[in-house]
Amino acid sequence: MRFNYIEEEFTKKSYFLDETVFDSDYIPKNLLHRENELIILSRIFLPLIKQPNSTSRKLIVTGNIGVGKTVTLHKFSDMLKESSKLRGINFEVVHINCRSHRTSYLILTKIVKSLIKDIPERGLSPSELLNSLMEVLKKTNTHLLLILDEMSIILNNDVDILYTLSRVNESNISKRKYLSLICVVKDVHMLKSLDDATLSTLQNEIIHFKNYTKQQIFDIIIDRIKLGVRPNIISKDIIEMIARMTARTGDMRMALKLIKNSVLYAERHDLNSVSPEAVRVANAEFSPLSRDDLNRLNLHELLIFKAICNVLQTQNKRYIPIKIIAEEYKILSENLGEQPRSNTQIWEYIQNLKNLELISVKILNKNIKGRKSMVSVQNYSIKTIQGELKRIIKERS
Repeated sequence: MRFNYIEEEFTKKSYFLDETVFDSDYIPKNLLHRENELIILSRIFLPLIKQPNSTSRKLIVTGNIGVGKTVTLHKFSDMLKESSKLRGINFEVVHINCRSHRTSYLILTKIVKSLIKDIPERGLSPSELLNSLMEVLKKTNTHLLLILDEMSIILNNDVDILYTLSRVNESNISKRKYLSLICVVKDVHMLKSLDDATLSTLQNEIIHFKNYTKQQIFDIIIDRIKLGVRPNIISKDIIEMIARMTARTGDMRMALKLIKNSVLYAERHDLNSVSPEAVRVANAEFSPLSRDDLNRLNLHELLIFKAICNVLQTQNKRYIPIKIIAEEYKILSENLGEQPRSNTQIWEYIQNLKNLELISVKILNKNIKGRKSMVSVQNYSIKTIQGELKRIIKERS
């Protein structure tokens, strides 16, 4: 019988307890650091539960990618449905990603199919779909919260749907309100293409999601790792590294993907735990190494960068002191027949590498220059850098 590699994989113990907790569509039981946003949402939408169909809400949610907008709205949707069910209120939530549903027809079809099971597959116009939707909501005395995620997509394709949905309650003679709307965009300025009438109905309430801080990213990573990864696979030092790498953008999706890919790398390479290099390799997907930046470096800057990579690779640490880097740099310079530069010049080279975001520098004691400064390469694979540096240094020397 031939060797079965699939069966061989089954015999290996996965480093994951639950890989799905790192997926972008995972809804955690405890949503950390978005409590304030959930409280604000609850206060805005409370009247819909207190006095069903007597009012409606239109809301804009803004914030950068990966700051928890979608997951917070999913969590809030569950809360709304739970509270309405406890009080015998008919309440539905339909969450639509406009990247997948770019036109009025696709959006309305998605809504109607979510609520009406026997709707014809084809043959209905957008206006007929909307009429069918409103008839069902009135007949069943149901309030619908429609969430349009990544709404900027339809601003360039079919903006009329926003005008229609924002005013659908006005056509009801009984003055009952059956539809509320949440529009999710990265920046409120993306709405400037809307006409004044539509914009005025949407801008009554705006909630802005701020970027996650480094500490918040750290907390969320810790929480997900407890749920998704076996003990002792990821150290706090590695978590700190990932939190620091993603803190500038506050992108939690990137942080979670970094964890997942780093663990997969460690698993596939039979490492006992996630190493700094595993994180660097995983990060290459988000921050590819710029060859142009390397080509702009002078020979001694290249040698300094190579010295940093050599020591990091040998010691397998996140940060190394400048003193050790300087020693390695002098050896590399002498091997090429180059006169090593002074410590002051070495410090200037390191600052230039930092400004180019090729390395990061952490000063443990700001009153002491050099000796207490620690250097790291976080964004790129050491192996990849080494290959590029070897090629360029060979050309220069």
